[in-house]
Amino acid sequence: MSNVERDAPESAVPEDASGEERRRGPLRLVLFLGCGLFFLLFVVPLLLPAIMGAKDQAMESRVRYDFRTMEAMLEACREMTGELPADWADLERQFPEFRVPRDPHTDAPYLYQRTASGGRLGTLGADGKEGGTGRNADIWQEIPPP
Repeated sequence: MSNVERDAPESAVPEDASGEERRRGPLRLVLFLGCGLFFLLFVVPLLLPAIMGAKDQAMESRVRYDFRTMEAMLEACREMTGELPADWADLERQFPEFRVPRDPHTDAPYLYQRTASGGRLGTLGADGKEGGTGRNADIWQEIPPP
């Protein structure tokens, strides 16, 4: 037995095969490409809305979590000073270790407004403009008076 025969795997096709294995190669390629095309044309469009909807829900959940964190810090500042801070810089002077979370849509600080009766936190959504729906929807949370 020669070295070539001894080193060849048992599943290797002998050179004198009938050609059936060589004919299956193009068929496998066509089936592979056909399945891939089917997946891209029919399955992906069905899944895409669900994936995008889940991403939007996750983004809104993060915004709501950040609002709770910021509201707690604003309330702590109100307890110390008797009023809500005028702006984020005023809050960070009171609590140097606190950094205002960034709006995940714009990577800018969230909006904060002190009002006569309390305050409010907000984001203008992905488009950065007032109004909108879905990813572009504004989200505001009122901070009640003491």
